[in-house]
Amino acid sequence: MFQLRLARPCQAKRDSFIRTSVCMFHVYIIRSIPHPNRIYIGFSSVDLPTRLERHNAGSTPATARHRPWDLAWHCTFPDERKAMAFEAYLKSGSGRAFLHKRLI
Repeated sequence: MFQLRLARPCQAKRDSFIRTSVCMFHVYIIRSIPHPNRIYIGFSSVDLPTRLERHNAGSTPATARHRPWDLAWHCTFPDERKAMAFEAYLKSGSGRAFLHKRLI
């Protein structure tokens, strides 16, 4: 499994006198260990190790039947709309062709 060092989502950050929040949005692909041809494409603002634990604990109905899962690929975006758009693309026909050819 990957070692990830990610910022906590939406934590406050101080830059000089300006206070901003750091929100990272993740698009990820997990692969079922007992069924390697089964993948799940997801989006989350929670850090990926915690999100993977939730998938493996069975708290996500869509992935509970095929656990345990392992992280196959991920990408982090600072913009939520871009992350959601990329997740939607990966779930489309051409996006699935792209991910099978280029990502996993």
